[in-house]
Amino acid sequence: SNERALLIPISDMHIGAIGGSFITNNEYNKSVVEHRLSLILSEVYYLNKRWGTFDKIIIVDLGDSLDGYNKSTVRGGKELDQNLNNREQFEIYFNSFKSFFDTLITLNASNGISFYATQGNHDGAIAHMAQRALEIYLNTKYPELSTFISNDFISTISYGKHRYHMTHGK
Repeated sequence: SNERALLIPISDMHIGAIGGSFITNNEYNKSVVEHRLSLILSEVYYLNKRWGTFDKIIIVDLGDSLDGYNKSTVRGGKELDQNLNNREQFEIYFNSFKSFFDTLITLNASNGISFYATQGNHDGAIAHMAQRALEIYLNTKYPELSTFISNDFISTISYGKHRYHMTHGK
């Protein structure tokens, strides 16, 4: 049977980050983000060829996709080294994920796709806005695709007899 789900967690993309104490010699710009999302699409393509059509593909944005707001974390007080301003981070997130989902749909690798998202300790409200914009796009263009943008610290995803708890953590 094809009662299989492919769960793809995506976390800590930190769009706009440069260097820093926890990220060495990296610049999280548009080309890096698009390249990493293309690697995920390549893996989905491979897994689809190997296992056949999945019943569902579940994409989970676990937060810190954007590096921060006004060069600071959600709580403030910690200045971040960034190569992109707030608008640029938003645009790269939205356009990169829009292209990612448009391509994912064309792979025909599943009977259904879901998108879940939560915010992290860096991106908070700006991530919520970017995720909601993406959700509006996805719900308009692909009404069969289900979405859920969480306002809570922890949420649950259910598939069959399985339950997955999603949270960014700290």
